Amino acid sequence: MAVASSALVRTRAVAAALAPPRVTTRIRHGRDGHSVATSAVALAEQRRCLVQSAAATVASADVKLAQHCDRRFSAGSNAQTTSQHQEAEPVISGPGVGGDQTSLWTRFVQWSYTYLGQWVFPQTTSICNCGADLGILLPQPELLHRPGVEQGTKEWQMQMFGASLYWHVATVPGEKPAQANPEMLSGADVLEVACMRGGGAHYLTQVVKPRLYVATDVVQANINYCQKEHAPLPELRFETADAMQLEAAYTESSFDFVICIQAASSFEDLARFVRGAAHVLRPGGRLLVTDGFTRNKLQALLNTMIEVGLDLDACADISRNVHAVGLCTIPNGLSFMRVVGRKASADNAV
Repeated sequence: MAVASSALVRTRAVAAALAPPRVTTRIRHGRDGHSVATSAVALAEQRRCLVQSAAATVASADVKLAQHCDRRFSAGSNAQTTSQHQEAEPVISGPGVGGDQTSLWTRFVQWSYTYLGQWVFPQTTSICNCGADLGILLPQPELLHRPGVEQGTKEWQMQMFGASLYWHVATVPGEKPAQANPEMLSGADVLEVACMRGGGAHYLTQVVKPRLYVATDVVQANINYCQKEHAPLPELRFETADAMQLEAAYTESSFDFVICIQAASSFEDLARFVRGAAHVLRPGGRLLVTDGFTRNKLQALLNTMIEVGLDLDACADISRNVHAVGLCTIPNGLSFMRVVGRKASADNAV
């Protein structure tokens, strides 16, 4: 019997335990070996997802798929269970877009990142995310050097650890970092949503060699920056596109990967983004998302993935890796997750 996500009519992902107390420690990272304070949490029982189905019976393969949610929202996060707790976002976050092409939220995002972006993110950086200290060696790190940016500075951290987060997302198809495949995007057609200043897209295009990399952002000023500041690459295109309008912007089954780095949680309609990503993905293609999520937003992401037929290949908490860099403070109630959803291939169709 072929694995079919459609057998799961509805999925509810609910965290089941309290976060353990936080302790403070110091770790060493970076080329200069400097230390930063970080949050380290004793390993404890992992969160468990409870899956409900309207079907009277669920195929064993479908149960196995649903159980991919086990061990998520891990003890390394800052999750809390109180219903009174309000959602919060990391200090540095990616751009978000609205539900309609001309919605107030979209216009606000466009305005804020056009006129305030230079104060939120240093002008000398081309990669704008929290970064992650994953203990990996980046290929061709010289590609990340920026004029006037010295080693050990905040701007240097944003470039190097931001690129590390990109590399991790672009090379790890499953749950464990040991499964990393540097050739995962090689020869593929890639769509990035909310690329900001495009430094991550420019770097990945050079080191992973995709056939085509289309980096998009809803803010025209960001696309103008990308086209002006980055050396042209034959495989790389920068385009203005709304994350809420992917179905209208691109034809069905036109990409092998859809990447979204630290932006999805700020989308006004996360479900609409996931549906659009599933629309443009080819059979067997993957949605690669990483961001700081509240429990409710993570639940909405997982529910919609099941709804549109995306199998969950990974749902890993990398909060401690992000926190270790020191660029962002991850508030209580938020976990920085890496999620991989895979569209069923034609061979697995019912």
